[in-house]
Parts: sequence; C-alpha cells; structure tokens
Amino acid sequence: MALVRYNSVFPGLANNLFIDFLADYPTQHQFSPKVDVTETEKAFDVHVSLPGFRKEDIKVELDENRLTISGERKWEKKEEDVKKKFHFLETDYGKFSRTFTLPGNVLTSNIQANYKDGILELNIPKEEKDLKKFQISVN
Repeated sequence: MALVRYNSVFPGLANNLFIDFLADYPTQHQFSPKVDVTETEKAFDVHVSLPGFRKEDIKVELDENRLTISGERKWEKKEEDVKKKFHFLETDYGKFSRTFTLPGNVLTSNIQANYKDGILELNIPKEEKDLKKFQISVN
C-alpha cells in the first residue's frame, strides 16, 4: 500500500497515473523561495526560506541600490536512491534569484547576512537622522 496525497481536483485513476509518472525523481527548475521583510526604525530585516541549502550555494550581491539573492540546490543522486520510489518530493531543487530595490536611506556598507537553520537572515540598517520636531509658522 502506498501513501497517496489527497487531491480533490483529480481524484482516482487520473491522479494515480500522474503520481506514478512524475514521482520517480525530482526535477530541477527555477523556483522562488518565500521571503519575509520587516522594518523597524533602525533597519530592514529580510528572511529567506532556504531549507536544505548549504551557505556556499547562496549568493548575496549589491549593485547600486539593487540587492540580489540567488543560489542553486542541486539534486545529488545517491546510490541508494535507485532502490527508492519517491511518493512526494515537495522540497525545491534548482536555481532561484530574488531582487529587491533598496530605498536611499540604507547603509549598504553595513548589511549583515547570516544563514542558520534553513533561513537566510539579512539585516539592512538605515541611516540615523536627527529628526527634530518643530512648528513652522505660517505668514
């Protein structure tokens, strides 16, 4: 008996035919990882979900005000994989590239990047400006 994912769109025989045909090995393709961007008074924080990646396979580049995060996760076929039948393989393999335009108030020379537990974390600090509050009289 096989573990089969429920699919309400193509139930029954048609679904099983597609699963049997496509599930033997993962395909490599372009994909777009999930990204969370938050902002505080002092910085932007970018979190990119890259489970299973090695940090050597991730590239972060800055070209003027464009921040590009790219990489590739290759399927490494192992000898024991020949004996396996894959029923589900939902992890992404292949290349990705995400580009973000940074606002003019960031300190690009102070960007920090860390990769831990499948999450690439970027901290993009903002320039500190003395914002003084005052009232302007109208003549």
